[in-house]
Amino acid sequence: MREYKADWEARESKFHSLAVEDLNAKTRSYNTIAPYTARKPYTTLEQELKACYKDVVPQIIEAIRTRTLAPPVRAPAKGFNRGAAGILEDLTGGGKQELHVNREGEFGLREFVRGFLKRDSS
Repeated sequence: MREYKADWEARESKFHSLAVEDLNAKTRSYNTIAPYTARKPYTTLEQELKACYKDVVPQIIEAIRTRTLAPPVRAPAKGFNRGAAGILEDLTGGGKQELHVNREGEFGLREFVRGFLKRDSS
């Protein structure tokens, strides 16, 4: 955790420094017109990071607790596989399907639906 914190601080240090400088510039502008009793103190990066970590620690602990108590994540469902047969291959499971022909030798809608819904048990 400490290594991640140090890496994150190093990676984001330029942004944080600029943000604190901008905040202090706004504070300086405010302080020039505000009465002495209403003036705001300047901030430092260290103060802001301490306050940030103090605010976030309970959320991190709760997130870790939730992850450890949650049931294991199942593997995602099989996605569509675009083969030579296209979507029909996906819907039929990609296996070899029998062609059902009616008594008159025609392949109709009823035979198509039966063949489509029939699951290959082998």
